[in-house]
Amino acid sequence: MKKRKSLFKYMFFTCIILQLLGCEDYGEGYRIKKDGVYRYSWNPVVSSEPREWLIKGADPKTFQICDKSDCGKDKNHVYYKDNIIFDADPKTFESIDWLYGKDSKHVFYYEAYARSDSLISGIVSGANPDSFHKNKDDNYTDGKDVYYKNFPFHVYDIKTFVRVDHFGFVRKDKKYYYLISLSGLKDTAPMRYPLADYKTFHVLKEGNSVLESPYMADKEKVYYDSLVVEEADVKSFVALNYNYGKDRHRIYYNHKPLVKADFKTFRVDCLDSAHDAKHVYKRDRIVK
Repeated sequence: MKKRKSLFKYMFFTCIILQLLGCEDYGEGYRIKKDGVYRYSWNPVVSSEPREWLIKGADPKTFQICDKSDCGKDKNHVYYKDNIIFDADPKTFESIDWLYGKDSKHVFYYEAYARSDSLISGIVSGANPDSFHKNKDDNYTDGKDVYYKNFPFHVYDIKTFVRVDHFGFVRKDKKYYYLISLSGLKDTAPMRYPLADYKTFHVLKEGNSVLESPYMADKEKVYYDSLVVEEADVKSFVALNYNYGKDRHRIYYNHKPLVKADFKTFRVDCLDSAHDAKHVYKRDRIVK
């Protein structure tokens, strides 16, 4: 514990000193030299000197660092960090922020170009570069649709489209709710599902905590992720944790009722396990 505290103090005071000295090399960025353009990375806790490497082919005479991003461009190419954005036109390219940029033809999501797989495209499908922007609700939109990474939401009604949860993984418009999946390693497009009542649709928190669960509800229905909890009583339903919920009649695992669970003695133990006076449960199965 003492070592951790000492390391934290060292990092804290190092950062303060670097800020006071106006050192711009802390972190990562570009260095333009006579012999080429370099990408550098420096963590003073790990090394006393920055690590830098040449960006092959980048022209130091015409290279410009884009504002508010990890992008740069020269007369031939646009770069995200040290990777070329092959589809981008350097003459018309401009950075929007740390996530997006655009040229006269396309909107680009940068993260795709941080990967070594050149087959992954960062072009935001269908987005209009002339009107693409980040609005006051922190949605990236071109006025006709809203976008997550380089995927469109395919919004039904953009005028009523708002985020529902704190992090923006759940959103809604007057007819649908939209989910951004966090499962798996591959990015997937947001999916939409019908909701019963727009005004009352909301995310349920886990018990008495501030954590938001996959359970959602409006005045007519309870939902778990993409599924309707068919037999749930909306007025009495509560999310016990990420996977378990209950109403005044029964216990649920995700959207499934646990028919044999004892309502009065049922308690959750952790994310995927629970018990009551008669049984021990692993997910929705009785194991003891």
